Amino acid sequence: MFGDKIDSRDKLATELCEALDMCAENSYPVIDLTGQTVSIVFDSAYVGPEVNGVLHGHEVVDIDPIDSHEGFRIMENFALSRPDGQARRLAYALSMKHPFKRFRMALADIGITDEWYAYKAEECLGIAKERLEWNSVDFVDGRIVCGDRKKICTYRCECVDD
Repeated sequence: MFGDKIDSRDKLATELCEALDMCAENSYPVIDLTGQTVSIVFDSAYVGPEVNGVLHGHEVVDIDPIDSHEGFRIMENFALSRPDGQARRLAYALSMKHPFKRFRMALADIGITDEWYAYKAEECLGIAKERLEWNSVDFVDGRIVCGDRKKICTYRCECVDD
C-alpha cells in the first residue's frame, strides 16, 4: 500500500510508480530516506501546510513527476500497439483538442480501457525504475539509500517551526 515503509526493491519501484500516477499538476513524489517511504509533496498554495508537515526535517530525494509530454507519448505508443482500426481511432482522438479527454472517451467507446490501464501501469513502472536509477536510489541491506549525496535534501515545511 502506498505510503507504507518499504521492504524491498520491487516495492520501492511499485510505490514510486503509484506516486507518479497519483501526482497532479501541483505535486511531485519524493523518496523519504528518513521515513523509508515514498510520499507526494503538494504545493502549499493548494493544500493546507500541515499536509506536507510529516516530511519536515526528513532527508528526501525529489523525483520528477511524469509530465504531460511523457503522458502523451505513452498514449501514442499504446495507440500504435493496437490493431489498425483501434490505432486510427486513438490517433485521431490524440490529434484533437483536449487529447487526454478524447483519448479516454475513445478507449471507453472501443472497450479497451482495462488494456490501457494495464499498459499504462507497465510503462509507469518502467519510468519509476528509470527515475530511481537516474537519482541513484536503490534498496540495499534492508534500506532505501541514495548513492549521490547531491540528490538528497532536507525537507522544510513552512508550517513547522524549528
